[in-house]
Amino acid sequence: MYPVLQIGGASIQTPGLALLVGVWIALDIFSREAGRRRQNAEHAYNAGFYALIGGLIAARLSFVVLHFESYLDSPLSIFSILPGSALPNVGFIAGIIVWLVFLKRKNTLKLEMLDAAAPALAILAVAVAAANFLSGDGYGLETSLPWAIDLWSAKRHPTQIYELLGALAVFGFLWRYRTRWSFDGAASLAWVISYSVVRLVLEAFRADSWLLLGNLRGIQVVSLLAIVAVMLLLARRAQKSRGV
Repeated sequence: MYPVLQIGGASIQTPGLALLVGVWIALDIFSREAGRRRQNAEHAYNAGFYALIGGLIAARLSFVVLHFESYLDSPLSIFSILPGSALPNVGFIAGIIVWLVFLKRKNTLKLEMLDAAAPALAILAVAVAAANFLSGDGYGLETSLPWAIDLWSAKRHPTQIYELLGALAVFGFLWRYRTRWSFDGAASLAWVISYSVVRLVLEAFRADSWLLLGNLRGIQVVSLLAIVAVMLLLARRAQKSRGV
């Protein structure tokens, strides 16, 4: 893992850099796709910007809450951003919430706008995976498989690479078919179900998963619920199209 890149006397935090590059690319894709779908590209870009700010704050605060005891002796260190001192996945979810709220307040939360966001969200997932790889977060269970990596004093599943490949596959799928969906909302539903499948599989190999009860993994539960919800929506739409 490479949390810090030294260039001369400068130290660059590579996880944060990966996230910023990912956000920049995602904002460009989102605004262009919104314009192509005859939606307000400016609102799309601004929504992404505010989502970035909200996501960064949430990622940092969630880390602080999780390790609150470490900051009791030095509260001001909360404002010191160090490699691995934020939770990208939490920031990703918070950013989506901020983005939805912004679009709702601007009265531009339409199916076409959600579809325009689908490939951009996939790129953000790629950036989160890259940030996890660079920081060492999102690490895997111990394994003896030949492609295991040495991390935190053990040989582990390279879950960050699994996550990166899965996110790239989702983006490639959405980008290839972005002009071929048969109804408004299809692209966003495709993102929900494809990314949920990736998370459902990935979490089985992670050692730092959010656990609900015993070994029940929270992200897998959320992913299953999302998949079921999409299936129900598609079934309902099919019934309406047949006039049932």
